[in-house]
Amino acid sequence: CLLGLFALVTLMADNLHRRGELHVARSAWYAKPRLTFSDALAGVRVAIWKYQSLSMSPAGTEILKIPKPFFERLTSTLAHAA
Repeated sequence: CLLGLFALVTLMADNLHRRGELHVARSAWYAKPRLTFSDALAGVRVAIWKYQSLSMSPAGTEILKIPKPFFERLTSTLAHAA
């Protein structure tokens, strides 16, 4: 099961990378030349979150509007932390 999940994440990440939606996570102290599996996993998480439950709020709940750049930064940070 784990190998199948690895393959699925890898294929999804490859698709995201080809569309230009997956980028190398950079830090001030380390410049990575290529994507790592951690980058791929975070990118797939963000893509799933955008598609599923985070794309729309359910009816009848409180809605808080936040700027799109802040929301994208928040989901990116959570994806790498998860």
